[in-house]
Parts: sequence; C-alpha cells; structure tokens
Amino acid sequence: MEVMEPNIHSFRNWLDKHGVDHRNVKMRTGQSGVALNAAVDLVASSHVFSIPCQLLLGPHQVPNIPSFIPIYKYLCDHTEEKGGGSSTDPPLPDPQIVLILLLLHTKSHPDRLEWSPYVNCLPLAFPTPLYLLARKEAADSAGGDAYDPMERIAGSPLHSILFGALEDLRAAYLTWIPELREHFGDAAFTEEHSSFLAFVWAHSAIESRAFRLRESFLNGTLQTSESVSPAQPSATTEEPYITCLVPFGDFADHAPIASATLFSTTIPDFLVFSTLEGKPVPKGSPLLITYNILSNEELLLHYGFAMADNPLDRVVVGLEVPEDQADYTLEVRKALLLDAAEQETAGGVEIKLDGHALALQNNGGVPEGLIQSLRLLLATSEELEGITTQNVVQRLSVPLSARNEEQAVGTLVQLADGMLSGYLENSSVGETGFANQWERFADIYIQSQKEILREVVKWGKERMRS
Repeated sequence: MEVMEPNIHSFRNWLDKHGVDHRNVKMRTGQSGVALNAAVDLVASSHVFSIPCQLLLGPHQVPNIPSFIPIYKYLCDHTEEKGGGSSTDPPLPDPQIVLILLLLHTKSHPDRLEWSPYVNCLPLAFPTPLYLLARKEAADSAGGDAYDPMERIAGSPLHSILFGALEDLRAAYLTWIPELREHFGDAAFTEEHSSFLAFVWAHSAIESRAFRLRESFLNGTLQTSESVSPAQPSATTEEPYITCLVPFGDFADHAPIASATLFSTTIPDFLVFSTLEGKPVPKGSPLLITYNILSNEELLLHYGFAMADNPLDRVVVGLEVPEDQADYTLEVRKALLLDAAEQETAGGVEIKLDGHALALQNNGGVPEGLIQSLRLLLATSEELEGITTQNVVQRLSVPLSARNEEQAVGTLVQLADGMLSGYLENSSVGETGFANQWERFADIYIQSQKEILREVVKWGKERMRS
C-alpha cells in the first residue's frame, strides 16, 4: 500500500490551490497508505480543517468532467437493457459503477483531470481479500504466482462469501468495461486501467474510503449539522444518500472510540473535520474517526485489517423455520408467530431468523432474542398452546417447558460447535512469523471468532447443567 512522497507533495499543492488550510495536520505514509496526525496540540471540540464540497468526488461531479460526460451518457442509454440501475423511469446507472469508472478514467488520464493529485495518493494496492483474490487470479493467468489469501480464513463465514462477491464484481466488469473500451478506446480507459484487477482496485478504494452524504447537503438545502457516515451497504434512510470520496478527510484511520469526526454543516459548501467533545489530540497523535459499528469480519472484508480486542466484534448467525412434513400446519403457525414477534420486537430484544449477533459483550455471548427465537422454532404443538400473535413476545420471554429450553440451548451449542469445527486446527493465538499483514489480521479475525463461539458453548453447557 505504498504511496510515493512526490504524490504527497503534489496533493499538498492541490489542497493549497483549493484553499484547504492543513497546517494543523501532518500527513504520514505507512503500510496502510496515507494517514493523518495532529501537527499541533489540538484541544477538544476544535476545528481542524474544512473540505470544500467542490473537491468531493462522486457521481454528482459528472457534469464538471467534460471527458467523462460521453461515457456517462452511454451508461444512461444502455442501463435499462443491461439491468442493475435505479428504479426511476428511465433507470439511471448504478452510482457505485459510475464512481468506479470515474476512478479508472482519472487513473487513465492523470494530466487532464482535476482529481488526479488525490487519486494518485490512493494506495497502489489494497490488503482486502477481494483485491488479493483478484491479484492472485491475474498472476495465475500471467503464468506467475501470487499469495493466496483464502487459506488463512478457511472455515470462516467470510471465506464462504468471498468467491460469490468476486463473481458479482466480475459480472459488473464484463457488463461495461469491454463495451466501453470498444466504443471509446483509450479516451475512456487505457489498457492498463481497464483490467479486472484495476476494476477491483477501484471498487476497493470506494469500499474502504467513501462516505455517504445526504443529497440535501450536496444541493445546499441541508437544515441541520450532522456527522457524515462512511459508506456501508447496511445503512438506510428515506432521503437519498450519495456516495463520495472525500479527499484528505478519508485519510483518517479507524477506531471504535474516535478522537475526531467529519460532518456536514449548514455553512454552505464545506465538510468540517473537528476533534470531539472531551477528546483533545496531542501533537503527533493520530486523528481517528469511527468508520461505523464494525465487527472484525466487516473490517477485514471492506478495509483489510482487524483489531485485537475489538469491542464491536461479533459472530452473526441465522436460523430456519424447521420443516415438519408430518405437521405442515405447525410449520405455518410458527412462521406466522415469528413474523408477528419480529415486527413487535424490532429494535429491542429481537425475535427473528437472520442477523443474531453473538458477542462477548452479551451475557455469555448470547442475545436473549436468539434464545427466544429458538424457543419458538423448536416448540411442539402442545408448547404453543394458547400462544397467539398478540401474546407471543410475552410468552417467549420465559421458558415454554423444560424440554423446549433444553433443546433450544442444546441447538445453540451444536450450532456454535459446528462453526468452531470448521476453522483451521493449526490456527493459534499468538502465532508468529506471518508472511504479511493480511495473515496477521486474518489471524486476529479467526481468533476473535473462535473466542466468541467458545464462550457461547461454555455458556450453553453451564445453562443446561443448571
């Protein structure tokens, strides 16, 4: 992830050109790319720097990039036939695809595009598993050899989703890049920056760096100040968000407990980077923001690192309504009761199928909603006697019977034990001699997952004995 010092110098000049006062901040380079340190002692709740909105790079900038306008028009003309666009009539291109293509267009024409000094400061490679997989694939195709990131996470939930995610990216790449190259040639993307690896590079840059900004902020109608959320697919809102790269602001590193924040304000045309209340930052210390509420699996997937003792780490599990061919009516009844319970408990002690988070912060790592869900799913007709959609939540808050409780807890123990058995046996805490940063972070992720699952098993066995 090396970034060349001449690129940093050009970027500083670019910030100066656009009036960004960066005297309070020192940019440093390291294994993770460029990061931000305090150049002076910063008091709590103090302004550090402001980013003019004209420097934000996102799909909204297309009208300001003349060489990209024909490419965007081509996307608009062909999105409906290819699918994957917005729900508008006619559909608009996927904003993520537009931003990927903007990055590749900028990399292809560094001398003519306004954002080149910033894009040239982005890492040349990313330690994310998708990028490492794409790089290995490219090396294999060229008859070479590259590191295989998958061995280190064998048996983990992350391992199971990566190949599908890579194929989704390949489908998007094949939908647009060959056709745009044929139609526009180097005017769109040079050969070097139109490979699948280059496409995954751009995707990785967006996944690991982009922020989500309310459309009302970018069009100047935002009424209140608010923190800016890094781009995460789980975030939802009624108002449209636009995914943008924020030059300079996106160099800040992550911490679950941040020292600074980036937020939009009613001051027209600026994003403001400030220290948090009660969080002074001494000279030389890193400026840290919280990307989101992220487990180690999410950190590793989107950013290429994991954190030892991550207070937000969790193992997410899902359940299924048992199929009972002998009693189809019971199966349907459970599904109806589950739907009613899920709606009533949304945002609290949640009774649901998917998304139960096992975490060390819970009692034994087990959320109460998971046990209540298992009580329902494993109940017999007799145990469901008198339970209706009106009282299901109240009734599930206590054991339905000794048999049901033993089966619910035992099923959870089996689930955790099964997940544990899938991990590599030779992966051990404190292992040394990692070949690279990926191995070290992958080991942190695996060990944290195993620790949570062991605690779940321990909790379940103790509960069954009591």
